[in-house]
Amino acid sequence: MNAAKFNKWNEDEQLAFLKSSLTGSAAQCLWDQDESCTDTLDKLWKLLSDRFAGQNLTEQYRTELRSRRRKPGESLDALCQDIRRLLILGYPGPSSSAH
Repeated sequence: MNAAKFNKWNEDEQLAFLKSSLTGSAAQCLWDQDESCTDTLDKLWKLLSDRFAGQNLTEQYRTELRSRRRKPGESLDALCQDIRRLLILGYPGPSSSAH
């Protein structure tokens, strides 16, 4: 979403970029479906969320963290807070203090 806004992509461009960015089992979704099931951005998002909702969220946060840049007018404090949030979500530690 951030890249789409930044690059001012229309829906067709977003769809093409998303399809070309998929790897592994997410890319396999494209092979397992008719073209009509993935011919719009909404349909592809629905297919992916139905298949992967709740899975691999840490990787999503890690990717977002890698691409995180300071936005125009954003304070360093706000940037730092968001980076901390992404670090916690992308690299969760033990769920308790007992290892």
